[in-house]
Amino acid sequence: RLPEDDDGLPAQARHWAGAPEWAECLPVPGTQAAIQALPCLKTPGRIGVPEPGYAEHAEGWRAAGHEIIPFPQLPSDRELAELDGLVWINPNNPTGEAVQASDLLACHEQLAAHGGWLVVDEAFIDAEPTQTLVPETGREGVVVFRSMGKFFGLAGLRAGLVFGPAGTCGLLGELLGPWAVSHPARYLMQQALADRQWQEAA
Repeated sequence: RLPEDDDGLPAQARHWAGAPEWAECLPVPGTQAAIQALPCLKTPGRIGVPEPGYAEHAEGWRAAGHEIIPFPQLPSDRELAELDGLVWINPNNPTGEAVQASDLLACHEQLAAHGGWLVVDEAFIDAEPTQTLVPETGREGVVVFRSMGKFFGLAGLRAGLVFGPAGTCGLLGELLGPWAVSHPARYLMQQALADRQWQEAA
């Protein structure tokens, strides 16, 4: 059968990750698909990215016509005022450096003042998720990626989650098209997210 959007996966994922009820959760065929597609939803501008950092983020935004501004650490208020968006990887890939959620929220406040976005890639946060920004994804302009490929060891399944405002997730879903995540992948995501005993043991 074709994948069904009403299988309960988004609600289960919101509960698992601590997302607010008014935030949306979009299952995606691996966060790489979202990394490539999300930049197309924003008018080309200046986007900050961590350096070093997973290079596909910069490539995705550059391919959509944005100017990439690399930062070795979180930008200052003055630097944020000149950005249309900030992409951060927390913890960083490949360095493992982590930042506090409060520091990222402070960045969002500066960006939101002029319509900027904060996009956080949390692909490696599952072992210590206390600093996740998923609980803040009801805010306009906050988007968080979570992966099923790292902590859960399901890289070949091509399964990930995007948390954010309903409007942004809705547009991203339209861009990715119908049935983007296979029925078997959605089923296995539900089994993995529900297995709290395995998660705690891991």
